Amino acid sequence: MLVLSRKQLEALRIGDTVEVTVLEIRGGRVRLGICAPRDVRVMRRELQQGSRLAFPGGVSPAAIGASAGPGDEAATRREHGLQHTAPDAV
Repeated sequence: MLVLSRKQLEALRIGDTVEVTVLEIRGGRVRLGICAPRDVRVMRRELQQGSRLAFPGGVSPAAIGASAGPGDEAATRREHGLQHTAPDAV
């Protein structure tokens, strides 16, 4: 396991297409923003583990409401003063 320290609004990249940004740190909670292509499934671990029991082949994020639409991502980026850039253009 790779362990990294990041401050608010700092990011890290996973491969060429996924970028994770620390949006907010408050108390013991961290809000993360994740930019990834639509074909990359992004899911909280507890949802993924539960979905394996209920849906043996997995479940799409849209089916459980885990995927935000493009309008939601844009609003979150504006709220935190972030510019949208495609991960491969950075």
